[in-house]
Amino acid sequence: MRPSVPLQRPVLQLLVVIILPLAVTALACRGWNIPRGEVKRDRDAFDPPLIARELRQEQTEWVLIGNSMLGSRIADERKLAEAAGMRVKLIEKGGSQSATWFLMLKQIVIASGVKPRCVTVFFRHTDLTWADLRTSGIQAESIAQMDGPAQPEWREVIGDGGGPALVTAVESGLKRVFPSNYLNFEAREWMQTRSLRLTRIGTHANAGERREELNERFSLAHLRHDLGGDIAMAGGAKSDGAGGDDNEEEEEDASYDFGPKTFDPSPRASFLPHMVKLAADNGIKLHFHRVKRRPRGASLQSEWLKRYITDLGSWLEKNGCAFTDETGDSSIDRSMYADGDHLSTDAAVQERYRRSFLERVMPVLGAAAVTAEN
Repeated sequence: MRPSVPLQRPVLQLLVVIILPLAVTALACRGWNIPRGEVKRDRDAFDPPLIARELRQEQTEWVLIGNSMLGSRIADERKLAEAAGMRVKLIEKGGSQSATWFLMLKQIVIASGVKPRCVTVFFRHTDLTWADLRTSGIQAESIAQMDGPAQPEWREVIGDGGGPALVTAVESGLKRVFPSNYLNFEAREWMQTRSLRLTRIGTHANAGERREELNERFSLAHLRHDLGGDIAMAGGAKSDGAGGDDNEEEEEDASYDFGPKTFDPSPRASFLPHMVKLAADNGIKLHFHRVKRRPRGASLQSEWLKRYITDLGSWLEKNGCAFTDETGDSSIDRSMYADGDHLSTDAAVQERYRRSFLERVMPVLGAAAVTAEN
């Protein structure tokens, strides 16, 4: 017969096995949760507190918000600033949509305390009122960085997930024990830096230089410029090959089939009315700019899309916002596009677009400057 083991010993062992890993994890979260301002960031990294600090330091006059539709059209922030004659800041996050743009406005621009003359939001199609588009997956980290689900506007539009009160309370408690607003970013940067050091064998490059080299090597500029056409053909769409008129409107995109087909300005439907209210409450001129999608032969916009854009523009103007649309601009032709709806980063293309863009929006910036002075 085996001797009995006191109950206290296995219980103590179990507690050690459970508590020790939790304690180490909690300490790691707290240690890595502190943004390290002295660390040189990857140029592609999204760091809301750092952007807010830069806005304050530079006293930015014009902020532009958007995804790669903005980033591929305004590839050189400095040249736009020189051409516009004011201090400019791009807040660009690839793949982001309206939920993230709302948070950029609230948690970066307004939270910075800076009151720019104007905030411009780049969008295409029905992005502005498709509230839940890209609120998960790779965008979840940036949304968490800006504390999105805790915002009252988020709960009104997206909801709180509909979970039981007990689950919500436990989740809130775990976040206090394991604060991790920056953990994923900091931990990933730490691991990336050390991984990059391993690739330096046979070179004299440091980790930062190696990172820049790899970012450049795998950038969109090195993709085939007709890749978007191949993807469209694979999906059953028409090719972007020869034929067709560049002045025609762009065709619809099947990826928007599940988005809104009518414009709904109610505060429960999207983040748009909340953005408009935030800007008005803080004395900021809000400007929405619709980009021209890649011209695709003789395909035309549908009637519902024309009606949607008309209703959107009318509502924005009635609510004190500016609205510009480059869709019908024949000077932006198919030769300027790289892949999909992205413009080429070629210097000549960028110069052509910058000139066209400023001609369209300078009246808006002029009006915003007058408002700011008053």
